[in-house]
Amino acid sequence: MTVSLNLSSLLTTEKLSLVPINLNDPVQHAEFKQQRVICGWDYSDEALQMFIEKQEKKLKSLFWIMIQQKAHANGKQENGDTVSVTQDANGHAADGNAVSPSATLFTIRAGHISLDSYTEPADPEVALEDRSIMTVQTFFILPEYRTGGVGRAAMDLVEVLATQEPYGSPHCHTLALTTVNKKHIEIDAPEWRGVWKRAGLDVPPFSNEIWYEKLGYVYWKEETRYNAVALDGSPLYLIASFMRKRLR
Repeated sequence: MTVSLNLSSLLTTEKLSLVPINLNDPVQHAEFKQQRVICGWDYSDEALQMFIEKQEKKLKSLFWIMIQQKAHANGKQENGDTVSVTQDANGHAADGNAVSPSATLFTIRAGHISLDSYTEPADPEVALEDRSIMTVQTFFILPEYRTGGVGRAAMDLVEVLATQEPYGSPHCHTLALTTVNKKHIEIDAPEWRGVWKRAGLDVPPFSNEIWYEKLGYVYWKEETRYNAVALDGSPLYLIASFMRKRLR
């Protein structure tokens, strides 16, 4: 039995968890690669192998963004929202646990996020191997789950992990990240909003930089960081905003 999902209420960290990704597991590897294909970032076998190597060196931690909800057998949450769960012929959920006739606790891999103590190219303002400064280098949520506070809850949790062993450090004082400069959304000029049309893409509906500002992240510099290809085959370059948040 599969029931559709409709998240309309605000999620909290009590309804969302970050679970380590095991890229050596074939099932998780395949699902992670599929999410990378959807978001269009670093999904080659070589890129994923590099992720594994960084994990083994304890420079990169990758987490599933997992939504946990409680549903009744009729597919309704206690608050009335429709949810999704799949059962096999024996009445077990996807994780193999028995499904209660009256309620089901289930999880959805709604996306993934990283917590890293390195960055490429190396930048001591963005990440340090001693984990005093850490960075989020990848953060993706599947389109169908980009409502209800999923992103905010995931960032809240990764900020906590940055200050704790084994993924972070009590000495971590700053979490940094990069995102597309908001001028690519706000300024109607060929080198700013114009790059999307030249690449055959729609202008994003909102600026991630502004979204991070609402979470307390502060811009401190910008660099040409993201590359794309125009419809005529010429190279395009997008400016990245470097943002950081003091954790202590």
